[in-house]
Amino acid sequence: MNIIVDFWKMILYNESITLALSGVDVKYTF
Repeated sequence: MNIIVDFWKMILYNESITLALSGVDVKYTF
């Protein structure tokens, strides 16, 4: 199933937008 893949794509997509709007360097903490 692609549910998990779509879920991660959504998270990464929203994360990138949040970082871009806030002007913070791209640093992921997993």
